[in-house]
Amino acid sequence: MEQLRKAQVRTGKLVQELDAARSDARTYRSKVDELAKTLQKQRAESEHQLRRAEKLTQEIDRIKKESSLKAEKRQRELDEGGQKRTAAVEELHHRLADAEHQLSIAREALMAVDVKLDILEGAANVLDLRTRQVITQRDHATESAV
Repeated sequence: MEQLRKAQVRTGKLVQELDAARSDARTYRSKVDELAKTLQKQRAESEHQLRRAEKLTQEIDRIKKESSLKAEKRQRELDEGGQKRTAAVEELHHRLADAEHQLSIAREALMAVDVKLDILEGAANVLDLRTRQVITQRDHATESAV
C-alpha cells in the first residue's frame, strides 16, 4: 500500500510536472510563433529594403551616366568654343599684323609726301626770292631810267 501511495504521489508529481512542461511548451510555442512571425516580417521588410536599395542604386547609376554624358557634352562644347575663340584670336592677330604693316607703309608714304612738300616749299621760297629780286631790279632799273 505504501508503495502504491508513493507511486500515486509520484504519479501526481509527474502529472504536475507534465502539466507544467506542457504549459511551458505552449508558452515557448507561442513565443516561437511570435518570433517566426517577427522573423517573417523582418525578412519581408529586408527584402523590401533590398529592392528599394537596388532601385536607388539603378537610379544613382542612371543619374551618374546622364551626368557623365552631360559633362562630356559640355566639355566638347567648351573645347569647340575654345577652338573657335583660338581661331578668332589668331585671325585677329593676323589682321592686327596686316593693319600694322599697312600703317607702317602709310607712314612711310606720308613721310615721303612730307619730304616732297618740304622740297616744293623750299623751291617755292627760292623762286619767290628770285622773282622778287628780278622785280626789284626791274623796278630800280625803271626808276633809274625815268
